[in-house]
Amino acid sequence: QCLNDGVHYLMKMLSFRCPLQLNEDVALQDKDTARLLSEGIFSDTHLLAMMYSGEMCYWGLRHCGEGKQESLETIDSLSNSDLGCRSQSVLLDFREMGKKMLTKYVTVCEGPLKGQGWNTTTAKQMLHYFVKSHN
Repeated sequence: QCLNDGVHYLMKMLSFRCPLQLNEDVALQDKDTARLLSEGIFSDTHLLAMMYSGEMCYWGLRHCGEGKQESLETIDSLSNSDLGCRSQSVLLDFREMGKKMLTKYVTVCEGPLKGQGWNTTTAKQMLHYFVKSHN
């Protein structure tokens, strides 16, 4: 239950500010910054929240198994380009939520933030576990 609550609260923090919808009218000098803002990443706190929520999903799956965990409120649309701005009652799937968060974390750390000191080794190991344990 604590892991579920932790993921819930991190997702709530991530969804508090919606990703910026950037269009042609917006002139940003730094394309990497524009990408981060459009992904909903406004600070290192957002990036850490993705890593921590992915890690909590990893431990939830390891200790609670495949069953979906009951969550009062969680993000209902979480793709690689949208952290989502809506909440609803759903069941939290540790595997799917963890994969989405860690994939986004790795993509951002090895993309726009490459060379900035962000480590993806542990995130990749957990992603491997999500895929391996599913087969």
